Amino acid sequence: MKEIWEEREKSGSGSASHEVVVDVDIEAIQELCEKGFSKKELGACGERLENRLAHCAVGVLHHLTESQVELSIMLVTQNKIRELNGKWRNLHRATDVLSFPQMTSNELERLVLSSECECDDNDQCLSGEPLPPMLLGDIVISPAVVHRRAGSKNAFYEDIEKVLIHGILHLMGWNHKKAAERKKMRQKEGELCSLLRARGKTN
Repeated sequence: MKEIWEEREKSGSGSASHEVVVDVDIEAIQELCEKGFSKKELGACGERLENRLAHCAVGVLHHLTESQVELSIMLVTQNKIRELNGKWRNLHRATDVLSFPQMTSNELERLVLSSECECDDNDQCLSGEPLPPMLLGDIVISPAVVHRRAGSKNAFYEDIEKVLIHGILHLMGWNHKKAAERKKMRQKEGELCSLLRARGKTN
């Protein structure tokens, strides 16, 4: 039976709230036992990952949009992400991250440019009704694949945040099919990583 952790983080007052839900499949954490993690380390790994990823996601969303958004992050096994990669991309191999956008290109454009509504600091419409958060999409990550590519436990936690940032940018409409797009996206990823470190958003 799989256990699920949930973590919800919100940005501070005076800005749009960004809700992030992190689901951690216990089997995905157990796979790290094969990567040099001790049983004692695995005991705290799930909670540490959900906290880091939630803080990282909120920091990135706060920088990218002022609209209220909701984001789901799922940590899964290599087999699960291989299955999803085959089903949705026809690539039958395990990858580190998959992004599943829930917004159309027009919705994304409005999301980036404005919230389309004059709201007060408490995220209330002028009518007084709370604004429901918009579902940005889902990000699926395989910790075991991230660790394999990171090469060490020391680099693992930093690299899984980089993978998350990459996934969020995909949800926001960024792509890397062409060389110019790839260069621009890498620059943005580096900018966001530096910004988060400077603001102390990651632990």
